[in-house]
Amino acid sequence: MKIIVLVSLIMLLSIPSMGQMAGSQIQISGAAQSKSKAKPKAKTAAKSSASSNASQKTNKGTYKGKLSFDGDWYEGEILNGKPHGQGTYYFASGEEKHVGRFRNGNFDGKGIRYFDDGGRFEGFWDRGILSKQGTYYFPNGDRLVGYYIADKLQGVATYYSANGDREEIRYIDGKKDGVSTLYKTDHTYVKSIWKKGEYVSVQEQGTW
Repeated sequence: MKIIVLVSLIMLLSIPSMGQMAGSQIQISGAAQSKSKAKPKAKTAAKSSASSNASQKTNKGTYKGKLSFDGDWYEGEILNGKPHGQGTYYFASGEEKHVGRFRNGNFDGKGIRYFDDGGRFEGFWDRGILSKQGTYYFPNGDRLVGYYIADKLQGVATYYSANGDREEIRYIDGKKDGVSTLYKTDHTYVKSIWKKGEYVSVQEQGTW
């Protein structure tokens, strides 16, 4: 029971919601903005014109260069004054950055989001919205693997603890909802009930 509560608290407090973790829909044009609320929170770029330094043209019609946004900055392929192609967006908050594909100023395609605390998320964005399967890697070696629709976990996700424990968790709209099953390395298991992100009770426990 204590292990379940501990793992659940880690997930609820450390895992940002998908809009938070993805830094979804970062518009990087004349004005840049971020909806990221990850811990630590990404700095919201000021609404001011971006300065650019694009020079080297690629065979895809884009230019390689830099764009800056009042502390945040981008380095990579640029088209029409926006990140477009492969590049890296750096947040002024510190070590936080997003490395991957961009399209018309949005995250678009495979990407990796690195957080200040040492964690990272590897996933897929579609026009700035987190979608498909993604994995969040915690600094302590734990990881959460799940499927995202419109920035939110949906369906059964699996939380792998560094100590070898494994928990299968059902999510609805980014919140735990239904039965989660924790399989421990000592071959015991515990099934717990969740409702809209709130822990309800233990349903069953035994050995496997």
